[in-house]
Amino acid sequence: MIMNVRAALQDDAPAIAGIRVLTWQHAFRDIIPQPYLDAMDASENEAVWGGAISQGMPRVLVAEAAGKVVGFSCFGRCRDEGAS
Repeated sequence: MIMNVRAALQDDAPAIAGIRVLTWQHAFRDIIPQPYLDAMDASENEAVWGGAISQGMPRVLVAEAAGKVVGFSCFGRCRDEGAS
């Protein structure tokens, strides 16, 4: 499978939010209470990702396979006080 990594576009926000919810539901099972994980809703998070993409910070990249967003990464400056 060939993957392409590119800067996220505004239209990617729903896919990014959906991936975030699914990964949290799997990665944090038995760590975070299940009712919290079950109640997670990607549509509630779309605006957050859309804002990050439009502001350009943090930087958001997506991985695409066969024209579909299958993963993402976001990164920015360190927010720790005193860090350089």
